[in-house]
Amino acid sequence: MLALLLVPALAYGGGSAALARAGSPSRPLLIKLSFHRVDGPIYSVLVSGDFAFLVDSYSSTMNSSAGVLLNERTGSRRQVNLPGCSPRALGPPWLLFSCSAQDPASGLEAYSLNSGKTIDIPAATPEQLCEVATECEPVAVAVGAHWVEFENRNCGEHCAPEHAFEDIGSGAVRRDPTSSTTIPDLNSASLGYRVCTPLRVPRVYQFDFSSWGSLTFQGRFAVAYGTDVNGRAFFHLEHCGSGVQRSIPFESSQLFPVHNRTSVMWWPQLIPRDQLSGVFIPQLRAFSIRLPKAIGPTPLAALSTRTLYLLDGTRLWTARAPTGP
Repeated sequence: MLALLLVPALAYGGGSAALARAGSPSRPLLIKLSFHRVDGPIYSVLVSGDFAFLVDSYSSTMNSSAGVLLNERTGSRRQVNLPGCSPRALGPPWLLFSCSAQDPASGLEAYSLNSGKTIDIPAATPEQLCEVATECEPVAVAVGAHWVEFENRNCGEHCAPEHAFEDIGSGAVRRDPTSSTTIPDLNSASLGYRVCTPLRVPRVYQFDFSSWGSLTFQGRFAVAYGTDVNGRAFFHLEHCGSGVQRSIPFESSQLFPVHNRTSVMWWPQLIPRDQLSGVFIPQLRAFSIRLPKAIGPTPLAALSTRTLYLLDGTRLWTARAPTGP
């Protein structure tokens, strides 16, 4: 699941690093995209694969958001409104809603992208979702075919955020399976997925503790996130069966790279965000996208299988995602 707005704040490094071991020409390919403004205000965007959910109405007093569900493969559009609920995550075949303002870990409902019906997610207790933290306030952050992922950040400055996983059907809760060679797979009934060699899950170092970073796969490629021992973050593009790493420059912990099966994109500078840099996969050909001035200086980006979304305040712009050099 790729979310446009909800991104963790972490230590970060500068964006001046060059692409490591660049096998592509030094001059990026300049790509021109045709951007279109979406009518009306859009407050947030959730994307995953061929699906996108555009939140076009919001009520803080009712803890309620509604929006339009897009299936980019078929072109279908569907209005989704669960009164008293707000969307938390998108991961086919589910759109996950939180329907309790007091306890974001309970009152969860999963909306089926296929049938349009909803099911209640069994309520897990704080004791099930938090193992170490003395104050447990877990929130749902991701969903897949079989599992909902919860994260508890309210553990103080000297402990790592905890992750727990609840089976959508049975309500069973599992601890985080992440290790140097294993990552969670929310689409697998077994939850754990063993990564290909020689890839390893990086570590994240903050204050006086460390935790696991992440590997996010796009076919045989993976985007790795971690930090060095001083807490300076890095992103690498890695490939199964190869030890080659390509460094992905980035300027802010709030502006993580976005990616799909054909490309990885990032902001080469914090402000103004007037261009996107990227690399095609599997060709490893660098490219650059210059944005129209009408979009504004500080958009946020999300990338589905077919569409690039740029949200500038409540103005949403879209363009067909580039697929190759």
